[in-house]
Parts: sequence; structure tokens; C-alpha cells
Amino acid sequence: MLPGSTFEEIQQIPVGLRKRKASITSTHSNTMDQKVVLIFFLGGVTYAEIAALRFLSQQEDGPADYIIATTKLINGKTWLEAIMENVVPEEGNPFLM
Repeated sequence: MLPGSTFEEIQQIPVGLRKRKASITSTHSNTMDQKVVLIFFLGGVTYAEIAALRFLSQQEDGPADYIIATTKLINGKTWLEAIMENVVPEEGNPFLM
């Protein structure tokens, strides 16, 4: 857990925006309390991580909807650029050109 104060705020979602979960009989549908989770990726998030959260959200018995916030979207190119080392060629070293 991160140090510092935390807070939890519960807001009611308007009935028209809630997910409807089908009951056993098709004539009745049940609107349950829907949770919305804010997920903040500090440092970046990959498209695969976003896809996994979208998949979880679309499940029939999914516990929540997810709002994703991030400082950066990461793909293969940006990930490799972040871990690459800048090499300055040395005089007389034939392997570093």
C-alpha cells in the first residue's frame, strides 16, 4: 500500500446507464449495483493490458466497469527505446560504429 491518505467515494449510477443482468426468466431483468473502477497506470500501459481490462468488463458476470488512465501508451517500439542504451562510439573500437 502506498503511504498517504486514501479516500473512497460511492456515487449512484443513473438507472438508464446501469448494466442489466438477465435473470432466469426472460421477462424480468435485474439491475444490480454496478461498480466503476478507476485504474491509473503510472509510467505507461500496454495495449494488451487495456484489452484484458476490456475483456473483463464485457463478461456477463463482470464485477465492474473500468476507467483507464495512464501517463503513456506503450507499444513494442517505445518499450525497446526505453530499455536501449545509448552507445557512444569509441575511437579505435571496431565493434562500435
